[in-house]
Amino acid sequence: MRSLEKMDVLADGLAEVLPVSLRQAARDVVERWPEGPGNPAPQVVAAELQRLSRVLLDVGIGVRPRAHGFHDDLLFAVRAQLLEQIQEERFSPGEVEPVVESLEVLIRSQAEEATRHAAELLQSADGFQLVVEMAHDLRSPLSSILFLADTMRRGQSGETTALQRKQLGLVYSAALGLANVVNDVMELAKGGGTLRDETSQPFSIPEVVGRVMETVAPVAEEKGIELQSEISFGQYVKGHPISVSRVLLNLLTNALHHTDRGTVVLTASSAGRNEVTFSVQDTGGGIPDQARATVFEPFKRGPDSARMLFSGSGLGLAIAKSLVQAMNGDIGFETKVGQGTRFWFTVPVSPA
Repeated sequence: MRSLEKMDVLADGLAEVLPVSLRQAARDVVERWPEGPGNPAPQVVAAELQRLSRVLLDVGIGVRPRAHGFHDDLLFAVRAQLLEQIQEERFSPGEVEPVVESLEVLIRSQAEEATRHAAELLQSADGFQLVVEMAHDLRSPLSSILFLADTMRRGQSGETTALQRKQLGLVYSAALGLANVVNDVMELAKGGGTLRDETSQPFSIPEVVGRVMETVAPVAEEKGIELQSEISFGQYVKGHPISVSRVLLNLLTNALHHTDRGTVVLTASSAGRNEVTFSVQDTGGGIPDQARATVFEPFKRGPDSARMLFSGSGLGLAIAKSLVQAMNGDIGFETKVGQGTRFWFTVPVSPA
């Protein structure tokens, strides 16, 4: 459908939508909605956006939403357009942020309903095996997305604009988050603490830290967070580099996810003659008292608030603890509400 015709679809249906930022986001979604087999027609999208606008207005005045059956792609497309408005300063944050908050409430409400349905499926004999097989199938395409997004973001496939680099950073961040969930599910299927490098092998701590930092750098760049490393343990040692990298990646992505501004610092230092301590310090909101006892437990959520305290499943930290214990190490954290959190783990090593 031509762009003009797409706009005509919205002419009457969104005339009553307030605020203006939501109306514009809806127009942008219809304008950019992909056409082709399997995708709803623009008329259908416009009708759903009109229904969505009424629901969001209700949420904005305190009405708790129930599951409304909106397609996830539609909700995420509207959210992306609203966030783009803030980045491009097309509207003031005060105009857009309340709409985004209402949309987040609706997304969480719909996700909770979907989770209840999924739980019924998983209670069947083959439910968990189905999830594991799906996670396995996702690995290869996610790896390709990460590689291509980072290659394009770096300009290795041709010159890109600042906005395109920002968008590619968002793609990379989303794909990395999904890849971590996939890896966590696969790890859980193996018991949660299986060392892929079962025997000790020589490795360089600076090299391991450097590779992990490079992996998460696009996420930090996209969020405007300063990523730092401090390494005072330079020699080669014998240990479990793959498992150490996995724990560091889980801790770093967790820190970046829950830090909106400031810094995330990874340190590596000697903890004794044959031990090394790694730590990840963030400047996020910290962990409330009531949540600290369950930090390393899987399948948990933070208190019912405007945002999740941890990942939706909690698998990342739970698996990090299992891997550290499998390496005969210790893991813990220190936190102050409003000031940040420091996760640390100590593992034994031997001279290379």
